[in-house]
Amino acid sequence: MALDDQPARAHDCAARPREKPAHGERQLHRAHALIAGGKSTYIEAADHAAIRTFFPAAQITMIPESGHNPHMETRAAFVSAVLGT
Repeated sequence: MALDDQPARAHDCAARPREKPAHGERQLHRAHALIAGGKSTYIEAADHAAIRTFFPAAQITMIPESGHNPHMETRAAFVSAVLGT
């Protein structure tokens, strides 16, 4: 698959925010936990609105002291976020 043929990732969406998905896309209304590291630039605060376009019920948790792999870098904070504690 060519790079241009790949679907947009969450961090690509902030450049083109929308209030609802485009034709052929859909929203997932179940609860989703999105856990990201604050030191990573993969998901930033500016991306949250675009993420909520597709995951309106998402619980977005940023772990400030973690980078791109919070499940490895800050395991206790990650588990706490997963468990909602």
